[in-house]
Amino acid sequence: GNKFLRECPQWIQEYVQWHAQQLEYCRSQNNYTQAKFMILSCFENDVCGGISDRMKAIPHLLKVAADTKRILLIHWSKKNL
Repeated sequence: GNKFLRECPQWIQEYVQWHAQQLEYCRSQNNYTQAKFMILSCFENDVCGGISDRMKAIPHLLKVAADTKRILLIHWSKKNL
């Protein structure tokens, strides 16, 4: 791992490794139906706020995803921040 990750709390290190393994498994099997996801999204017609508003929820969602064994994905298609 990189230096930044080594300086993160243990639960984050474990989640990052688990997340990568889960995505690799899904890709290798070409099957995402058994995986559980948590998706943070912002689409063109959504009111999502600026970059700060979008980013501030990520630490909490990361912890919830780790605690509930879900793959956290972020999908922001709205370009104007």
